[in-house]
Amino acid sequence: MKRNILVASILFGLAGFAGNWCKVDLFFDVDFLFGSFFVMLAILRFGPLAGLVAGAMAASCTYILWHHPWAIIIFLAEASFVAWRLRKKGRKILTQDILFWLVLGMPLVWLFYHHVMGVEPQPTLMIMLKQSINGIFNTLLAGIANLLLNTFSRDRELLPTFRETIFTIMVSILMFPAIISVIFYQRNSMDDELNRLAAYASQVARITHNSISVWVEKNHQGVIGLAKLIGDPDTTPGPIMQRLVMEVKEVSPQFKRMGVLDRNAITIAYSPMVDHHGKSTIGVNFSDRAYLPILIAKKKPMIGDVVMGRFGPPTPMVPFLAPLIYSGEYKGFCAGILDEEQIRNVLSSIVVKGDFHVTLLDSKKKVIVSTRSDLKPMDRLATPRDGRKYQITADVRHWVPEATPGTSIMQRWEKSLLVSEIDVGHDGWRVRVEASLLPLLTGLNSRTINGFLFLFFLILAVVGLSYLISGSLISSVERLQEATGRLPQQLEIEDSERYWPVSRISELDKLIYNFTQMSQALKGAFRDQRQLNEYLEQRVSERTALSETVNKQLQEEIAERKRAEDQLLEALREKEVLLKEVHHRVKNNLQVVISLLNMQSRQDPDGRVRQALQDSRDRIRAMALIHETLHRSSNLAKISIKNYTQDLVRILLQALQGRGKIFTTNLDMEEISLPIDQAVPCGLILNELITNALKYGLPEGKEGLLRIEARMIDSDEVELQIRDNGPGLPEDIERLKETSLGLNLVSILVEGQLLGRLAMENDHGAVFRIRWPFLEKAREERANA
Repeated sequence: MKRNILVASILFGLAGFAGNWCKVDLFFDVDFLFGSFFVMLAILRFGPLAGLVAGAMAASCTYILWHHPWAIIIFLAEASFVAWRLRKKGRKILTQDILFWLVLGMPLVWLFYHHVMGVEPQPTLMIMLKQSINGIFNTLLAGIANLLLNTFSRDRELLPTFRETIFTIMVSILMFPAIISVIFYQRNSMDDELNRLAAYASQVARITHNSISVWVEKNHQGVIGLAKLIGDPDTTPGPIMQRLVMEVKEVSPQFKRMGVLDRNAITIAYSPMVDHHGKSTIGVNFSDRAYLPILIAKKKPMIGDVVMGRFGPPTPMVPFLAPLIYSGEYKGFCAGILDEEQIRNVLSSIVVKGDFHVTLLDSKKKVIVSTRSDLKPMDRLATPRDGRKYQITADVRHWVPEATPGTSIMQRWEKSLLVSEIDVGHDGWRVRVEASLLPLLTGLNSRTINGFLFLFFLILAVVGLSYLISGSLISSVERLQEATGRLPQQLEIEDSERYWPVSRISELDKLIYNFTQMSQALKGAFRDQRQLNEYLEQRVSERTALSETVNKQLQEEIAERKRAEDQLLEALREKEVLLKEVHHRVKNNLQVVISLLNMQSRQDPDGRVRQALQDSRDRIRAMALIHETLHRSSNLAKISIKNYTQDLVRILLQALQGRGKIFTTNLDMEEISLPIDQAVPCGLILNELITNALKYGLPEGKEGLLRIEARMIDSDEVELQIRDNGPGLPEDIERLKETSLGLNLVSILVEGQLLGRLAMENDHGAVFRIRWPFLEKAREERANA
């Protein structure tokens, strides 16, 4: 894969991932995705491989959204099928995508969702229609985008056809409003149904709250009344208390048992007087009940939490309590044990729909009674943690189970509930109303299937009619295109009869008539052109004969010039050889002079004379090195200052060996080639300054550092900088220039030969900066100034 295609496929894949992530919800996580738009556009713009890479990246988002891999397989199959079908030129991507969903896409959805994941047939059918319409819609968008891009393309081969343009416009005009209207209808319908269901759940909760509050208050009065009748249990005889208990129990069928207990929570009067096993209910100790400390502290009537009964088989019970207070002193309490069937009947009378359930909870969220068959008294009811909660209204929230891998979203929503909880106001009692969304989903699925079926068949009809109508409209234009394409060949035949199409459209009929008239005019012009061509051919023949004579003369002249050019090249080669020999001999002569100076310096015992001879020898060696470099170079007119400096430093450093001096050189030089008239003075300057640095630029007790830099300044000046890390220059630099022969020579060479400027300073050692004009024009201006 080419690099640009790989980059494009990754970008389209990321865009497709974002398109799937930024979805449009129809209802309950049934989403309209837009990722395949970028996948189809990648296929159209960059080919099948780019589309498959982008499709894999975009489809991976569905696993995050839906927690199963089957949508990835379906979307990759869609991209592969469309890319394969588009290999043949002329096929429309929209029709190929419709073909995919008909023959392969819908069966795959049914296979994976219904048979693999176990989704019911109705929601599977809805998902199948939704995904096919979603894919067709995105493909239509990709076709429109590609058409617009091709319209502004500079490549004429990519320009869209008239038929393609008409087809796309017709399909878009009919499909877009239909698809958008169905989407918004389903969303509004879902919102209305959900709000209606939430309102009903809230209404049931309020009715239950009111009914339970009245019922509890009414029945609690029976226990409170019994406590008033008992008075002081310490002074009221036992038989009288037993009679009162039995009378109140007789008129209170909502209580299974009633009794009076003393301050130690031991029964002193009870109805019934014996339990299921025939044992007496008098004298039973209830001091371990958790509600006793609260009752003693409050000294007010209350309702206890659900507890297990003491008489007969262990069964949950709810006690209605009223304390016995006499002269401000707690002396026991009266209790009525609720018959849960009575309150269950109250709840059942309120709930008339099978998909609604009401549960009554105590302060510890334990079940008192519930219309749900799976909840028993004393069961602890807690909202599951593995789910999401959405607040629908102020007192109604929507709970959805947590997503699990391999499970369809529809299966999660079928288990979701609308929940409303209201405080009854009696010692922490709460009413919990739960409504299943399964009936709502069934109705929505049914309406959605009908809408999607209508939309799918509408898409098929619109695409088919658009294809036929666009073909009918454009057939005359295509025949006209074919006729005009053969027009040049037909004009060559004098007696040929042109066939021009006939159109029933006024504008096309007039256009065909204009082409007919143009054809006749072209035939006349073609006839005149043919006669003119015959005349011109005769004139060309005459001119050709004359041209042959002239060409022969030109060829002879060219041959003569070629011989002269060869002679010039031979002379140039001889000149180059001669010039190299001159440089070689000059270098040899200078070497002879150097040898003579060496001999003279060894014979002369005077140290000053020997040093002067040594300095002269070094200067001559610098000039000889220039001629040696030119002799080795292929360019005899210029010398590389960088290469020259490297050779010069190497020679001078070799002379230091054995003298106890250690120098490190650092060359930072651009590739600059100097003409011979600048190379010689530049070489002498380098020799003087480098020799000076090697003599005097060594810091005491340290290793010497010599740095040489050369660069071009503004393309017309050369800057040379030489610095060391030695003790530096004396304060009176101008006097040093006058007394030092080497520096005086450098100053003369810079200003007199190079027409440049010399600057000397101290910066952690001696620093010499030389700048001179490089271009001939700049040098002339500097000299004239």
